[in-house]
Amino acid sequence: MARGVQCIRPVVNPAEEIILVMRQIVEYLLQHPTARDTASGIGLWWLGRRFSPATVEAGLEELALRGMIEIHDPAPGNRTYGFNAEAALDARAFAAGEDLPWRT
Repeated sequence: MARGVQCIRPVVNPAEEIILVMRQIVEYLLQHPTARDTASGIGLWWLGRRFSPATVEAGLEELALRGMIEIHDPAPGNRTYGFNAEAALDARAFAAGEDLPWRT
């Protein structure tokens, strides 16, 4: 990159950015179904620091509410997130661009 030139991401609606994070997390988990990490690890390693920590956490919480991922909290401050294999069909549909359904 040329000196003095910055890479600027297009301005995205915050809700759209959360959905983008959600899709990228689901795509990662479909490729790595046994993966599990903290929100900061997911932001760093799975998403490559492309999103703010708040956006990553919002996406994770929304995926958990919808049953796509499971939250594991073995000790305070050690919350990790992993794939809910029972939601694999929904995950594939969501990664393909469909709306994410609410689990009943």
